Amino acid sequence: MEYENVTRKEAEIEKTINIKRLIGKRVLSDGGAIVGSISEIRLNPNGFDLEGIVVSSAVGAVYVGKSYFSTISDHSVILNTELSLLVKGRKVLTIDGKTLGSVKKVNRKGTTNEIESLFVGSFWKKYLIPVSVVKQIASSVLIKAKYNDAKEYLWKRSKQDPNV
Repeated sequence: MEYENVTRKEAEIEKTINIKRLIGKRVLSDGGAIVGSISEIRLNPNGFDLEGIVVSSAVGAVYVGKSYFSTISDHSVILNTELSLLVKGRKVLTIDGKTLGSVKKVNRKGTTNEIESLFVGSFWKKYLIPVSVVKQIASSVLIKAKYNDAKEYLWKRSKQDPNV
C-alpha cells in the first residue's frame, strides 16, 4: 500500500512497526526460550509511547515493561533477560545431586524481575530458599552444597507462614 506521509520529526512509515501485526507473535527470552505470545500492547496515554506488552504464557498473563525489551521486530519481541516467573515448576537440586523438590512459588522484589526467594516443595517437605544460596538457574535450580536450612514437614506445618 502506498502512503502519504504527514510528519514533523517522526520516523518515516517504512521505518516503523505495525503494532497490530505484533498481536499473537512470540516473545523470547534472551536465552532463546519461548516465553509466550503477545496478547496486548500497552501505550502511555500521555506520551503515546510504548510502555509494555501483555504476554500469554504458561504461568498466565504477564505484563512485561519495555525496560526488559532487547529487540522488537515484525516477527517477535526478544527480552534482555529470563523471566523469573517462569522458574516455577523447575526441579531444585543441591550441588551434590540431592533433589529438594520443585519451585512452587517465586517471591520477587516488588514487581521487578529480581528473585528474592523460592518456595520449594516436595510431597513431605517445604523449603523457603533465599536467592543468596542459589548457585544457578537453568533448566533446573541448583543450590549451593552447604545449604541445609530447617525443613518443614507435612505433619509439622507452621500456621504463621501463609506459603506453607
